[in-house]
Amino acid sequence: NSNNNYVSGSLLAGAVLTKTDDLLVQYTYYRTDNYNPQMASVTMPYGAGAEENLVTVGVKHKFNDRCLGEAKVGYIDAKNDTTGGNTNFRGPMGYISLTFAL
Repeated sequence: NSNNNYVSGSLLAGAVLTKTDDLLVQYTYYRTDNYNPQMASVTMPYGAGAEENLVTVGVKHKFNDRCLGEAKVGYIDAKNDTTGGNTNFRGPMGYISLTFAL
C-alpha cells in the first residue's frame, strides 16, 4: 500500500495590537499512519508514519509602506517512524524576517 493517508490541520488566530503591529498565534498538526516497519526485511515498506505538532506566536510590524518585519517563536514536536525515529526532534524555534517592496 503506497497511499499516504494523512490528517493535517491548522488554526490561526490574530489580533491588531496597534496601527502598525499585529499578533499571530498558530497551531499546526500533521499525522500519517500507514507505514508497516515489519515489511522492511522482505520488501520496500511504502507508506509513511509521522506526527508533527507546531505552536507559534508571532508579531508583524509595518515599518512603512515598503518594509514589513516579522518575528516568530514557537515549539516543534516531530516523530517520524518512516526513518526509524532517526529524524525525530523537538525543541524551540524562532525566526526574524524583513520584507521589502520594490
